[in-house]
Amino acid sequence: DLDLVSVEEVESALLGQAQRLSVRLRRAALVARTVGLKIRYGDFTTLTRARSFDSPISAGRGLYKAGIELLREVGDLKPVRLLGLKASSLSPGGGPRQVGLDVDEDWEKLEDAMADVRDRFGTKAVTQARLLAAPEPDGGDGS
Repeated sequence: DLDLVSVEEVESALLGQAQRLSVRLRRAALVARTVGLKIRYGDFTTLTRARSFDSPISAGRGLYKAGIELLREVGDLKPVRLLGLKASSLSPGGGPRQVGLDVDEDWEKLEDAMADVRDRFGTKAVTQARLLAAPEPDGGDGS
């Protein structure tokens, strides 16, 4: 297994995890108020960060933005051995929700359409270009 060395590799892996986590949340009809990030380096030093939000999140873009904010809190990165993104403080996502100021309804609609295509044709039917060659670190989403 290869470590993620550059910030770009870590961000791409984080984007992939956010997308997969979003699919799992949507399929379970859940939203999250808290997003957590776990990073483990080659020397087994492990850092975790979490943040709770006023408005619940389930869209991949929102999860990714939250993960990037948490990544910035970590500061300078060493090569990353394990990267994990998790959602907690879960609640049913079917009811009405307060829309936060940073929610982009067009992105929400796009992600809904992408989720429909993935459900019909498979998880690799549509993805963001950045993820086409993104490395898969140990841990997967939710670690």
